[in-house]
Amino acid sequence: MQKRRYTRLTDQERESISRGLAQYKSIRQLAKELNRSPSTISCEIRRNKGKSGYRAFSASNAAKAGSFEAYLLIRCAGIKIR
Repeated sequence: MQKRRYTRLTDQERESISRGLAQYKSIRQLAKELNRSPSTISCEIRRNKGKSGYRAFSASNAAKAGSFEAYLLIRCAGIKIR
């Protein structure tokens, strides 16, 4: 597997993870299909698994909310990144 720069998971990738888990696919199999590291898939599932299991819609909303909160924190605190 070629080393590549980290990019966030897309909504389509999250949906593929959700459907793959429903079909009882392994984390390694999902990672291979999405051309991602198994640890990326594992962390995504662990981070966004609720009482009813992994849901792509909830995971996507949580990711967007988290990045927005970080943005607000940086803007309000007046932190300069560069």
